[in-house]
Amino acid sequence: MCILAANVHEKTKKPIEVLRKIPNKCWNNNTKRFQRELYNDICALTGMNFLPITRRIVLSIATKLVPLVRILVMKCYETQMEALIKAWVFS
Repeated sequence: MCILAANVHEKTKKPIEVLRKIPNKCWNNNTKRFQRELYNDICALTGMNFLPITRRIVLSIATKLVPLVRILVMKCYETQMEALIKAWVFS
């Protein structure tokens, strides 16, 4: 779901690419203003306007969580192995 939310931000950058393909002779003040507005505006899903969910934020959170999950899995595995060894030794 977070990736889909980040995708909203990525899709809003598409009109900027289209505007860049317009020849210079067709530009006027409105197209310049529109491009500036698209470039400077952050259009993304937010949580009560607190945190815009962009791809950068999703990747940042994921890189922080992966090592923590790995540590938790290793600890859980160790405790299960200890329990299995104790059950095998004392049976």
